[in-house]
Amino acid sequence: RGGTADELVVGLQPEACLRFALVLYLEALKRDESHRAAYIGLCALIRDGETVQLDGNRTLNKRGLLIEAIRHDAQASYAYFELGSGLAAGETVKLADGRILTARGLYVQAIRHDPSFSLAYLSLGCCVGPDEAIQLADGRMLSQRDLYVEAIRWDPHSSLSFQVLGVVLEIGETVRLSDGRVLSKQDLFVEALRCDPDNAW
Repeated sequence: RGGTADELVVGLQPEACLRFALVLYLEALKRDESHRAAYIGLCALIRDGETVQLDGNRTLNKRGLLIEAIRHDAQASYAYFELGSGLAAGETVKLADGRILTARGLYVQAIRHDPSFSLAYLSLGCCVGPDEAIQLADGRMLSQRDLYVEAIRWDPHSSLSFQVLGVVLEIGETVRLSDGRVLSKQDLFVEALRCDPDNAW
């Protein structure tokens, strides 16, 4: 029957909504195979190990969909981030343009194309050792702590960012945040709980 997408979704069960969204993304790619958001949307809908068949008998898994999103939009910061999140330590992925990147490299690209991407700073910090520094695309050299400070700068309500910064800080040490506050290890844990009282770490 006719109606807008919102009207058609009303009353559908969750599984039916997922199937409906899947059909819409596939239709979007039929009309425009360079539709970056459709590739990312499909990736969000399918589970690990599942695949989706596109026109032309192409079958893609989650990783393949993200690679396609980047192929059609080299500035797709979220696709770089999601691709990095799916890689194991030391694992690499080859992009459509021939670049071979680790999770670190993918997070650097995510930040390059969206300098305010808090989760990308947080994830990159988790890939960097406490005595390491990593160079971002803009030339800045950031340590693990610097990356967590940047994560908090761009999302001051991220409980996890405060938590991990508190974990890497030694007792008696302090760290200056981007807003000028100087916090101790205990202060950071208090902030983590303030942002999420249910954080049970």
